[in-house]
Amino acid sequence: MEAIINQNGKQVTVTVTGRVDTISSPKFEQALSPLMDAEGIEVSVDCSGMEYISSSGLRIFLSLQKALTKNGGTLEILSLNDDIKEVFEMTGFSKIFRIK
Repeated sequence: MEAIINQNGKQVTVTVTGRVDTISSPKFEQALSPLMDAEGIEVSVDCSGMEYISSSGLRIFLSLQKALTKNGGTLEILSLNDDIKEVFEMTGFSKIFRIK
């Protein structure tokens, strides 16, 4: 798993590649931790290179959503492949997140 973060003012793009699973989720959470406290940012997570997501990865997305909302920010998830989109739908997360 790799998470590359690019920020341009209040606009933040996170590009995730590989597997977000039990093994890699601590690294993913650590990469996103600076965004959890930021005020009023607009985060887009590009998941076009994500190969897999486990429940621990979903938990991190949920934590990020809660933190951003609390701090006046937004989160959108971009380019989920069909398998990962199905996971988001089966868990009900597709109703929680703005997915494009």
